[in-house]
Amino acid sequence: MLGHGDPIRVKTGERVLFHIVNGSATEIRSLALPGHSLEVIALDGNPIPAPKQAPVLWLGTAERISAVVEMNHPGVWVMGDLADDDRTAGIMKDVAMLGGYQEVEVDFVADNPGLTLFHCHQQLHMDFGFMALFDYA
Repeated sequence: MLGHGDPIRVKTGERVLFHIVNGSATEIRSLALPGHSLEVIALDGNPIPAPKQAPVLWLGTAERISAVVEMNHPGVWVMGDLADDDRTAGIMKDVAMLGGYQEVEVDFVADNPGLTLFHCHQQLHMDFGFMALFDYA
């Protein structure tokens, strides 16, 4: 957190791996490291087949992103929130971020027998019943 602890010090050209989680039950967050691109290598703990460069990471509630950054611009940088919403889905994930009144189609692979909770990660939505318990064999 800015102002809490020493900064992470790296040398020009070093690569840094970030594992980022949005721990909020109510907020969508965006992160960027000015002057750098983030190479997204995994979403929700699942490696993606073709890593992609992104200037901004958008994380829905409970979403996780693993990204590598090549530190190729000397200086002091703060990783922080930006307002840029470029994203593209077609990969294995367990969190889908939607705007108001949007829809999504998903392929569900039932390969983990037992109870599975299908729900919205936003607390208010869960409070109003947007969740279901699946039991499959």
